[in-house]
Amino acid sequence: MKRFLIIFAVAMLLLSCTKGHDEMVVTMQQRDYLPEPTRTEVADTVEGLMVLGPQLNNPYKLSTMQQARLQLLEDDASLDIPELTTSHYYVRFAPQNEDELYSLLQDTTVYFFDFPLDREVISGTYYHDPAIVDSLPTYQYASIPKAKWDSDYANTTISYTIIENLFIPEESDDFFAGDNNGNSGGDWIVPPIDDNIEPWFPRDSTGFIPIPDPTDPPIEIPVNGINGGSSNTNTASDTDIINMLVDKAHIIAGLESEDSGIQVSASWMPSGRITAFDNVVGGPVPIVGAKVLVHRWFTTVSTYTNDNGYFFCNRDFKRPVNYYIKWERDRWDIREGWFGQAYFNGPKLKGQWIQYIDGGKSLAYATIHRAAFRVFYGYAASLNRPTCYKTKFAYQHRSGSASGRYWLELGLGILPDIQIFGFDSAGNRFPTDYIFGITCHELGHAAHWTNATLNFIDAGLTGSLNFIESWADCVQYILTNLEYEQLGVLDLLHKPWSATTLYGSFSGYKPNYVNKQAWFMLDPSEENYDSIITYTPVFIDLIDDFNQANYKYNQPTGMNLPLYWSSCVPVDSLQYSVGLIEQLVLSSASLNGVRNKLTARENLMVNPNTLENIEAIMSFFSQYEK
Repeated sequence: MKRFLIIFAVAMLLLSCTKGHDEMVVTMQQRDYLPEPTRTEVADTVEGLMVLGPQLNNPYKLSTMQQARLQLLEDDASLDIPELTTSHYYVRFAPQNEDELYSLLQDTTVYFFDFPLDREVISGTYYHDPAIVDSLPTYQYASIPKAKWDSDYANTTISYTIIENLFIPEESDDFFAGDNNGNSGGDWIVPPIDDNIEPWFPRDSTGFIPIPDPTDPPIEIPVNGINGGSSNTNTASDTDIINMLVDKAHIIAGLESEDSGIQVSASWMPSGRITAFDNVVGGPVPIVGAKVLVHRWFTTVSTYTNDNGYFFCNRDFKRPVNYYIKWERDRWDIREGWFGQAYFNGPKLKGQWIQYIDGGKSLAYATIHRAAFRVFYGYAASLNRPTCYKTKFAYQHRSGSASGRYWLELGLGILPDIQIFGFDSAGNRFPTDYIFGITCHELGHAAHWTNATLNFIDAGLTGSLNFIESWADCVQYILTNLEYEQLGVLDLLHKPWSATTLYGSFSGYKPNYVNKQAWFMLDPSEENYDSIITYTPVFIDLIDDFNQANYKYNQPTGMNLPLYWSSCVPVDSLQYSVGLIEQLVLSSASLNGVRNKLTARENLMVNPNTLENIEAIMSFFSQYEK
């Protein structure tokens, strides 16, 4: 209990100090440096609560399939169609709290949906059944093989209803010789990052992700898929029987019209590409590692976009499928608000899905996903990754008292750990690079907390919150730079500039909120000074080639000149590796602790000039430790 109270106290300190900084920085960057985004906003009606169509007649209901079998035998008694019994259950679970929901979702061999599988999703990005109060989890729907149900779910304590007994011939041992391991569908994965990528995935000579052109034609994907062979090894007679049963069941259910104009007899494999708008690029960028669900009735297959945004599903379908993006991975989950799972509701079609996400909440989901993928799976320099529960992001499509918050894993993998807001206090939407950076900032806290918990607590209790926040700013700087460097547009993120001063002519990057060459320095005489946390660029200053300590966006005396210079050395001579600085941060509980470790290291190397520079920088930034 004592440990929890300490953690809670640190959490309250950390959360209470975010307001002033975030609002100040956002106001600055909106006014001076970043243009308003120009793109098509997705209508709220498309992006809100899912709108569902009417309930459809279920062609996979056991009684419907049995009726289809009898009609086929009446037409041709020579057909060898065995008796049909239940192969799957269509189940609706009713978890009573987040613990039960969390327990249910631990089974990754079953695809759980929070919307019914026998109704079409017309629009929307999340669903919560209107019959359930918002404070409780919504229903979870799944198709579960009978054998798995009998072994794993028959005695579950979570409330459930078996809606239908199903027979799915494509996934039945009697008819289908493909994946018969008790899974609902397959889990065919295209590796998100692969140096030996197939030649039909475009990639430039540097190995970086090329910025896609939305006018590019759909990619030509080999018929046999990435594994070089067909996924269907059934004999012709088996395949014919499966097709005949499914076709007849659709006719009995009155669903033949849904496939009108479609060549039902032709098998195909779903594929496509996912990109999203980015403010810095001014156009689309690939969405890497997104989880794409290919779904038709009770058959679901998942795959992931590769490092150019392409995905491929190595599974045959005959009819149109529903495409979705489920904004989750095994290390994180993005929610609409506090509880609703975030989706992108794609089209129902028989063909490639080429999607450019250019607005609305979905653009924020895609951007948060980009940052989370960079942190957990992408190249992240030598930075430590969070070692935590599955991180839950709560995206709020509104302004808040801060642009982001981290809750110190108090959600225990169940409730949200990180809040990300989409608008500033004036109602302006945050640019995508800002949302990307803030997400990295909050994940920087998560890595700090989970890799150095005791030092983090010590820093919080002793008031070294500037130290905590300044390190998260450095993580934001490193990862945001890596993202745009890999996209080949670092000069667009940091616009080049030059200036002539009393000390000579210098060139560099235009100060902005990423490189923290533009940062607010508070005057100790200001009202409420002791309660305001200053997010300093101290760790960035130890890494980059610019002296942030001597170049300020504002002065305590009231000067507010974007290009104000004080006496300084224009080139920073320290430039430590980010790995070394992180090591010192995680092993310390204050800026003074980092100073002592860094000084001790340099004393061993007998470098008096370096020691002098360290002392100058640390003495300057130490005035903000409070």
